[in-house]
Amino acid sequence: MLKHYALVFLLVCTTLVSAQEIGQFIQYNGQYDYIGLGNTMNLAENGGGVPCEILTESTAVFTLQPGQTIVAAALYWAGSGTGDFDVELNGIPVTASRNFDFSFVAGSGIEFDYFAAYADVSDIVIATGTAQYTLSELDLNEAIQPFCQINGGNSTNFGGWAMYVIVEDLDLPLNQIILFDG
Repeated sequence: MLKHYALVFLLVCTTLVSAQEIGQFIQYNGQYDYIGLGNTMNLAENGGGVPCEILTESTAVFTLQPGQTIVAAALYWAGSGTGDFDVELNGIPVTASRNFDFSFVAGSGIEFDYFAAYADVSDIVIATGTAQYTLSELDLNEAIQPFCQINGGNSTNFGGWAMYVIVEDLDLPLNQIILFDG
C-alpha cells in the first residue's frame, strides 16, 4: 500500500514540476464543430541516420461540408529553435499574434529551445468546398542543426503546423468548443 502512495506522490510531483501552463483561449457555444488539418515539415522520423534537413513548406487539404459555415480559423506552427514568427499561408503573409517558448537543458548542459506560434487566419480560409492550404516561409534548416545530433545526440528537430477551423452547422445539437493553448 505504501508503494502505491509513493507512486502517486511521485507522479503528482513530476506533473506539478514539469507541467506546461495551458489555459482556455477561446470558447464557442452553439451548433458548432471543428475541422483540424495540418502537416509536418520533417522529411522523415527523427534519428536513424536521416539527413538533417527539413521542408520550408507543406500542404494539407481542407473540406467544408454542405451546410457548414466558417466561424473562425486558428493557425498554429511550431518547431525546434527560438522561432520563426512570420510565415505565409497560401502565399499570404501571416505574423504570429501570440507565441510560446520552451527551453530544455540536456544532461550535457546544452540548452535546446523550442517555439510555437498562433495567428487568427479566419480571413484567409475559403468559405466553400475543398481547398489546399500551404504553410510556407517556415525555414528552420539552420535552426535545427543542434537538434540533429544523429550519433547518440538529441534528435528532436521538428517543424510543423496545424489549423483548426470552427464551423457552424445548424444540423448539429448545441455544443461547446473550447480552444486551449499555452
